[in-house]
Amino acid sequence: MKKKELVEGAELTEYFREKIQHALAITNVETSEMTEYYLVNLLHEFRRAETLHAKDGEQEKPLAILFLEAMEGNLGTKTRCLKKIGDISLYTAGFFADNVKESVVNLSYYISMGGSAYRSLAAMFENETTFGEIYHELGEKFSSYVNVLTEIAPWHNAENYQNLIRLYERWLFKRDENVANLLRRQGIVIDPLAKRNIQ
Repeated sequence: MKKKELVEGAELTEYFREKIQHALAITNVETSEMTEYYLVNLLHEFRRAETLHAKDGEQEKPLAILFLEAMEGNLGTKTRCLKKIGDISLYTAGFFADNVKESVVNLSYYISMGGSAYRSLAAMFENETTFGEIYHELGEKFSSYVNVLTEIAPWHNAENYQNLIRLYERWLFKRDENVANLLRRQGIVIDPLAKRNIQ
């Protein structure tokens, strides 16, 4: 990995940490330092769309199917599936709450599935202090953490969303590094190979 990529990764992690801390303060959600770190890492992992749509296809499965696989699988499969259910539910409900409200399954489905997955993980890790406490906190305060992520979502504010779209279109047209930096500060990952759609 190149030095520049490491620096950008560290800067992005710090950016997400500041966003999480700010959103926790605004929403009055108290959390442990380790759970805060988990949320920062979650944002970092989901910064690219392919995280939600992995090549293995597992994340394309309905959450209920993943939950069934978790219950029928060995310990490794169970842990992996439950974590995936919790993480996807939290990210989807937090960042895409408006879209979820208009979909076949509603927000309470994601909150129920995600909270249940994290609580199951907490029970599995009850003798492991760090992860047990993190999963317990995520499970018990799931809807609060959904609100935290909703606060961070750039489209939470419609005007901000429109500004981001305009900024991105400007970057696509001019490839201005100053505009790219503005987008990065908003958590937008710039694809240098992206092409402008000319109509």
